[in-house]
Amino acid sequence: MTSPDTLHHPRYTRSNGYDPAWVTENQMGPNALWLTEALTEVMTIEPGMKVLDLGCGKAMSSIFLAKEFGAQVWATDLWIPAAENQQRIVEAGVTDLVTPIHAEAHTLPYAAGFFDAIVSLDAYQYFGTADLYLGYLLDFLNAGGRLGAVMPATTRELGMEIPETLAPYWEWDFCCFHTPGWWRTHWAKTQKVTVDQADLIEDGWRDWLQFNDYIAPHVEGWWVDEVATTHDMLVADQEPSSASPGWWRASAELAGCHGHDQHVAMSEVTETGSFAVPAAALWELVADFGGLEKFMPGVTGVTTEGEGVGMRRMVLSGETQVIESLDVLDPEAMTLTYSIVSGPLPFKDYSATMVVTEDDAESCTLTWTGTFEANGVPAEKAEHLAGRIYAGGIAGYRAAPDSANRTRGQGPSTSGAWPRHRRRCRRSSTRPNPIRPLRRRTAGPARPPAR
Repeated sequence: MTSPDTLHHPRYTRSNGYDPAWVTENQMGPNALWLTEALTEVMTIEPGMKVLDLGCGKAMSSIFLAKEFGAQVWATDLWIPAAENQQRIVEAGVTDLVTPIHAEAHTLPYAAGFFDAIVSLDAYQYFGTADLYLGYLLDFLNAGGRLGAVMPATTRELGMEIPETLAPYWEWDFCCFHTPGWWRTHWAKTQKVTVDQADLIEDGWRDWLQFNDYIAPHVEGWWVDEVATTHDMLVADQEPSSASPGWWRASAELAGCHGHDQHVAMSEVTETGSFAVPAAALWELVADFGGLEKFMPGVTGVTTEGEGVGMRRMVLSGETQVIESLDVLDPEAMTLTYSIVSGPLPFKDYSATMVVTEDDAESCTLTWTGTFEANGVPAEKAEHLAGRIYAGGIAGYRAAPDSANRTRGQGPSTSGAWPRHRRRCRRSSTRPNPIRPLRRRTAGPARPPAR
């Protein structure tokens, strides 16, 4: 096996800008960036879109979608701890756009209709071959939402007899590999989606081989045999009569939908605050979705309906009433996301995420980010109001009765001001711009929960 001396690829120009050492260090098989860029060639990802990256592995695809397209991404995986992915997200500088979540593909902790798009790279085949899984997953898409995937593929369906060229390398879980035509039918027969793309990625097997051979000198342990076996399989199985493993991609839209509004200006506001308390202590306060009255200035009452993800809270402030929904609650990642259901605030399509990040054993940071369209007021005014709400909340958490009332190197906060914080506002147009594909690692396999 001769290893290529570069990861440069003439087709994947966006991926060429990433450090090969970083890509190699975080690989879990094929090149996640190439798969992601290939998908975005046939699936539009817009700035500000809420994207579920299902089976994100080490979150390379999530980071790519955030950095290249400005998407808000929930990096969801079963096998890689959310805390590990959070570290990569911090190092990549996209903590305001990417949220790591630990979850299994059949028990996703999200509210119905929360996402604009769902992508899955080298993962969907491990849980999506079941006839009823697609219906479950689509519940998390909003009207006009899109689904995209990249998976290993064969050029013909495999029956009882495995092709001789594949037999020496066969593993039973290859049974989830199918042709693009099989997957098109598998999705379309539900009548829940309109499949507008289902094709083999041109020379996908060569891309797979190139990356496999590139990482060969850099892997250790069981990966050494894995890389050698993958090389031999890809080289051997290219005869016309073979199944020729490669990659396929698909893009589909919820049936009966016609895409997103074309000229929506979305705002994003972020506030951060530092706390001289353990992260777990602050998270306990943040995770109390019904306890807002104890921390938020101006809130005179809170009532709740339901429990866990999907619950709602009615927030009273004088004569003003706002109803909010809990969309994500992930204790491991210390992440909470909520949206506004109704109320007089000047926001449309409002969603906010609160993330507690451990700095060290005795200190942490709270990052509060909201995205929305200004409704009835100039964007600058809506952004200023959102910033005031988040800043007031951070000050309120700091003023809680326990030791959370102290910032690093500061005395107790008694004024509602908070010395260490950062505000960032940005606005982006969600007008579609042509893009490209996605990536790998599984949030399964697993069985659906017993009913």
